Amino acid sequence: MGESMLINTTTIAVDFFAKTFQLSDGSVVHCLIYDTCGQERYNSINETYYRKADAALLVYDISEKKSFDVIRDYYCPKIKQFCKKDIPILLLGNKIDREQFRQIKTEEGIELASKEKYRFKETSCLKNENVADV
Repeated sequence: MGESMLINTTTIAVDFFAKTFQLSDGSVVHCLIYDTCGQERYNSINETYYRKADAALLVYDISEKKSFDVIRDYYCPKIKQFCKKDIPILLLGNKIDREQFRQIKTEEGIELASKEKYRFKETSCLKNENVADV
């Protein structure tokens, strides 16, 4: 009874979020965020979002090697192919609260980000660690 259970929901198709941020310099940024869920069956619609993107956030689960491999082997090439040149891209290792299950070392994320000229950060949305920085 004293044990809590985390519920993980899967995005189906595309999820959409709108968020407005005020930066420390007072400027305001309006973000339209499309979560294309990384599922292969939605790859054809992703290309539409790539072409219109002004920035990209590539998120992998540090405790799930496959999620990192898909970013490296699929999303990095697609971004080069379809996105506008020189948009800001952040490679984000998520779920650092699951350190005991880590499969992707921080150095591997840093190395991929450096190779692709992306920014890099690790975070935990569950514990709200580094989320505001992102």
